[in-house]
Amino acid sequence: MVLNPAEMMSLANAEDVILQKAASAIEQNYGDEDMRVTLSTRWMPGSLRELSSDNITSVQLVGALKKYTRFQVSYLDAGWPEKAEVQLQVEMEVNIPTLTQRKQRGEKLQESDLTKSWVAIDLNQDQPIKNKEELIGKTLRNSLNAGEFIQPGQIGNSFMVNAGEVVQMIFQQDALQIVLSCESRQDGAEGEKIQVYCKETRKKYLTKIINTGEVQWLRTD
Repeated sequence: MVLNPAEMMSLANAEDVILQKAASAIEQNYGDEDMRVTLSTRWMPGSLRELSSDNITSVQLVGALKKYTRFQVSYLDAGWPEKAEVQLQVEMEVNIPTLTQRKQRGEKLQESDLTKSWVAIDLNQDQPIKNKEELIGKTLRNSLNAGEFIQPGQIGNSFMVNAGEVVQMIFQQDALQIVLSCESRQDGAEGEKIQVYCKETRKKYLTKIINTGEVQWLRTD
């Protein structure tokens, strides 16, 4: 015998129906073909579990989608409409660009470095970049292994300054301008702040990159 979806739901227990309706609520709000979720119960009132599955009328998201997400359950109790909250654990997989090989910090990403893969993410902390075009031509801020996805803080523009190279530090105050040769202690792109060391003064400075090999003094450390 083949059951239609309505008949299948009527045979399921209340907890299963709540999970099914919660999954539908996520799909309506966030769903696309590159996302899939698995739900499990973290906390649910015992009174809900004891209900007939036919009494569960709707399940809606409460707030943003997280690893542990609250849902509002609407149900009938002795014919009267009631509401209660449950907390479900959301395990998510997304089909996103990942690295085809290990890439070192400072390397520029090319199209051949990326492929789409299904990976599990932590909704509380991961924010993977989903569009491959946003990654091509960008420079990695830290080394990553093959199969890893990339987050916004891990990429930037090409470095204008590399650690260990000599840069010209410009100190400007009113009409006074001083230029010192310093050694960069960090890599960086235009507009980023890096630390440099000047042998002439034996001091370290916090600077901002303004051009290739040029930084602007911000403070003396």
